[in-house]
Amino acid sequence: MDFTTFLLSSAQPGYASSIQVIADRWRHFGVVAALDGVDDPTLFPRTLDWVASQPDQDAQTLQILEDLSALSWWRGPEISDAVARQIGEVSAPIFDRIAAALRRDQLSRTTRETARRRHILMVGALLGPLHSPSRGAVDYAAALCLDPDIVEIRVCHSNDLEPGLQAYIRARLGPDLAAGRVQFVNIDRRPDFLTAILAHGGGAFHFWCERPMSPYVTLLSWLGPTLMFTCGDERPYQYADVYWYYHDRSRMMAHWAARGLPPALAANYVEMASGPFHAESPTAPRPRSSLDAPDDAVVIATVGNRLGVDMDAAYLNGMEQTLQASPHALWLVVGALPEGLRNACAQVLGRQFRHVPYETDLPALLGAADIFSNPFRRGGGASATFALGSGAILLTLDQGDVACLAPPDHRAASTDVYFRHLSALVGDPAHRRAWRETQQSYYATRIEQTAAMRGLMSLVDCAYDRYAARLDAALRGAA
Repeated sequence: MDFTTFLLSSAQPGYASSIQVIADRWRHFGVVAALDGVDDPTLFPRTLDWVASQPDQDAQTLQILEDLSALSWWRGPEISDAVARQIGEVSAPIFDRIAAALRRDQLSRTTRETARRRHILMVGALLGPLHSPSRGAVDYAAALCLDPDIVEIRVCHSNDLEPGLQAYIRARLGPDLAAGRVQFVNIDRRPDFLTAILAHGGGAFHFWCERPMSPYVTLLSWLGPTLMFTCGDERPYQYADVYWYYHDRSRMMAHWAARGLPPALAANYVEMASGPFHAESPTAPRPRSSLDAPDDAVVIATVGNRLGVDMDAAYLNGMEQTLQASPHALWLVVGALPEGLRNACAQVLGRQFRHVPYETDLPALLGAADIFSNPFRRGGGASATFALGSGAILLTLDQGDVACLAPPDHRAASTDVYFRHLSALVGDPAHRRAWRETQQSYYATRIEQTAAMRGLMSLVDCAYDRYAARLDAALRGAA
């Protein structure tokens, strides 16, 4: 099997063309010639060994490291702790060289007032309203808009804005967009985008789902205070004055230590109680009849764009056993599935299985669900928020983005506990009611937007103090 065929053999539906681009690029770089006979367990380590043998190829190395991150989402395998440590070892000297090339004594200092009044959101590629990072970028800007003292928010992104996302932007940011308070800047078309930012004295830089190897993260850290949202339990590979999410601070520091993040960087993590996540309740929940579900059915929903990767053997086996023991339960799977997996589910589960390949109105569809079953994955936060907003009960392991949306005692510590929770919820309406009430109260705190705005501004102040201290230290060292 040649290398391209190997990569494509595990491609999730919709990602084959993007994986083909990576295969072609690696062939051009010369990586493929060193990967003869590679398999999933050896793909990342052998690639990193090759990268380490190519000195003075910083741009090429960062691109390959970016590709590894993409492959882990689009086809698997997940990036292990050992691979994360190796990526950190390879990338850290490159970012040190980028920072060292800056003439820090010639940089303008961003003032605290400017950092509080002007905000630059670096958000990577914006793809559409059902793409979690894209939707979240808009919601992040909307949360900042709640502070009346902010005069400008620039959302710096890649890709042209497609019509559906433009409509979502207008719905969430209409008046501020019209007044010019919020601006969307396509940096593919405006490579000089930093000129206008620096002309106003800089600002606070927020990284929201920005590419992990983007040199902008390191470059901008010397132009103003930086804040980085951390998702998917992944460690950051570049410095930020503040890293933030909902997870407990001690948990994140321990997790990142296992993945090789230096303690001095991990110490910059701050736990937030509320975040800029928009709750969208269904305007017209789907009736059960639309799913051909009996009135007494308990509908379990699973949603994702990469379910062939997200749903591993342990998850699929547990779902099969639960459904076989609960004839009144129905499993609704929303999202593209590899043909073999879809056929196997249909054959084994029969009338207890429903598949919706694509859904434009997830809140409405999830309004017909009783339980949202999150697979054993790092992502899934957007679909989980849709489910909670639609009144479904959230079931998740204590890992990844979704875990912190559920109360601590609702997070399963293991796969066995997960399926015990699922069986109990399926079998007892009173148990479902109790969980739903507790989760709705907990979730309301997570998505309280005024609190989120105040929390973000507190992070800006914290980031500014750290930025000012390290800039002063750098200038003293250069004197």
